[in-house]
Amino acid sequence: MRRFAIALLAWALSSAAAGAAEPELSGANRLFLEAAALYQQAEAAGDPDRRSAGFAEARERLERILAEHPESHLALLLASGEPVAGLSLPLARASAELARLQAVNLDKLLAELERSQAATKALRGQNDSMRAAMDQETARVTALLIEQNELRAALAQRPAAAESDTGARQQLDAALVEIDALKQQKASITALLTSERDKSAALQQQVQTLTAAAQPAGETQEAALTAEPAEPAPGSAAPKISAEEIAAAIKEALALGTERVVAQVGQADGYYANPEIRIPLPGSLGQVAEMLSAVGLGALTDDVELRMNRAAEQAAPQAAGIFGQAIAAMQVEDIEGIMNGPDDAATRYFEGAMSLPLADALRPVIEQAMAEAGAVQAYDDMIGKYKAIPLVPDVKADLTEHTLQAAMKGLFFYLAREEAAIRNDAVKRTTALLQKVFGI
Repeated sequence: MRRFAIALLAWALSSAAAGAAEPELSGANRLFLEAAALYQQAEAAGDPDRRSAGFAEARERLERILAEHPESHLALLLASGEPVAGLSLPLARASAELARLQAVNLDKLLAELERSQAATKALRGQNDSMRAAMDQETARVTALLIEQNELRAALAQRPAAAESDTGARQQLDAALVEIDALKQQKASITALLTSERDKSAALQQQVQTLTAAAQPAGETQEAALTAEPAEPAPGSAAPKISAEEIAAAIKEALALGTERVVAQVGQADGYYANPEIRIPLPGSLGQVAEMLSAVGLGALTDDVELRMNRAAEQAAPQAAGIFGQAIAAMQVEDIEGIMNGPDDAATRYFEGAMSLPLADALRPVIEQAMAEAGAVQAYDDMIGKYKAIPLVPDVKADLTEHTLQAAMKGLFFYLAREEAAIRNDAVKRTTALLQKVFGI
């Protein structure tokens, strides 16, 4: 910029001296000085619209020299494309066009970002409404379970209560179907919300990139407009990233991955219909399943397995918050090992460091989900029928603990896949930090 001003001053002095011999130069000189001043102001402007307008006016002044003073020496130089005091007509035209495109693209991105943020806000409202509806339905199912248990207790004393028990069971089944439908709707809203968040983050990154590109470029702008994209120099150093940034990126990748995994498994059949993470009966109940199947009661074991998986699906949204707290509290001590390790290194480190506190925090959530899904009652019914078979051995199984461990295993399974995707797929890196750390 300073060399440009010095060259402009030298040209102005020489032109002023020559102006006595060539009156035509006075008008051309004035236009050129105006163009140079406008160009400098545009370079220094931070606002994209002001930059665009400034470069356009500078270009217009230079073009007027050609139109109004075609016989001047200055017009001949400009027509040939030669730079005068560091400023040429091709440079002015290219700068004006680039600034115009940047301003237009930035306006479009800002409008799209505003739309995405509005959509995200609306989806959050739907998500909150759906959660409230599910809470109400859960309370109703709990009341129905209590009523059913009371009726079953009375059944031993008053056989006539059997008809009432059947009616309560039908009400309970209908309520469970309604809860499954609500969960499916909530999962769809959660998936849309995640998609809008990802899109909003990508738009913000593009806005930042365009805003940075619109900053003053100094004397290197002409070369940037005409040069081909440069390849990294051999042996050039990668961007310097601090240990704190890497640790934060590891946590961010785990948090983002958890959000995506929960949206996938926290819906009807998220566990049950997925052979990779479906929760089977505990191994100790294998003999129970065989015996009941042999006497035509295999549907009882199938029902228990279904309800265990439904409990895991129902608990998944709450698991997201618990996982998020654990990720925030995790101390990343082996940064180098995680960054240079396999694609699931962060997930396995998190699993090893936080499994015990995660299990403690999730256990009451799973217990409640098991009761709400009817898994506990179905298990009691199954064991009751099994024990009614003569000479069968006793069996023991902690159904809640088994479901808890299997549900966590499923979450970690897919979290590892999400981590690998973030490491290897630039599209999955939806924040500036992830792009910086995992993009090298």
